Amino acid sequence: MSIKWNDHFNVRAEQFKPAYNREELTSSTSLQFIDRSILNETVTHGYDLGVMFHGNFFDKKLEYAAYATNENNNRNNFNFNNELLFGGRLIYNILGQHGYTMSDVTNSEEHQLAVGAARSLNKPIAAGEDTIIASSADVAWRYNGWSFLGEGDFIKNSTDDLETLGFLGQAGYFIVPEKFEVANGVIPLDVGVTNGYKFGGSLNISSKGITSSSRQIMACCSTVRSF
Repeated sequence: MSIKWNDHFNVRAEQFKPAYNREELTSSTSLQFIDRSILNETVTHGYDLGVMFHGNFFDKKLEYAAYATNENNNRNNFNFNNELLFGGRLIYNILGQHGYTMSDVTNSEEHQLAVGAARSLNKPIAAGEDTIIASSADVAWRYNGWSFLGEGDFIKNSTDDLETLGFLGQAGYFIVPEKFEVANGVIPLDVGVTNGYKFGGSLNISSKGITSSSRQIMACCSTVRSF
């Protein structure tokens, strides 16, 4: 169920991606690489059943989302555990409306710059289960075929006193507008990686409106560390 009252207040009650980190919230058709990074595999909340309130203010300059889900970290259809996940995300569009497409597919004539921050608390009801506090921050920019994405995440397991810190950085430029992309960046390792670095690259040929990856040189790096 999804209800829209106005630009300021909307609600959805269904299975959805909790509004946490930018990379996970970006559709697979809008990525610059064939898959998401090792950082995302470690920090993402996946799909959950729950309720989310969201909207925007100041002519879509400020966007917000707040949610509560049962947290099972997969495409769950039922509540198999006793854990509850609460969180929220704020986005401020400093210039233009960036949205959730990584590449500058349309060869933007004006700067599109957005910053975001998110925080979540996974506090279980049952005794003996871990309490997880996660924080994320990101910046995304596009202009005239250039693009940049930076994301940092910090996760603290307050039960086991374990901390995980990771970052993602990638930048690109379209060589042939909307047609040809050369990319250098992250290729994910196995799910659950808690210590590691990864670099990779790609070549993308596309037609406008079919894929977001086009005319771009990319540079990217990602790391995840637990301590």
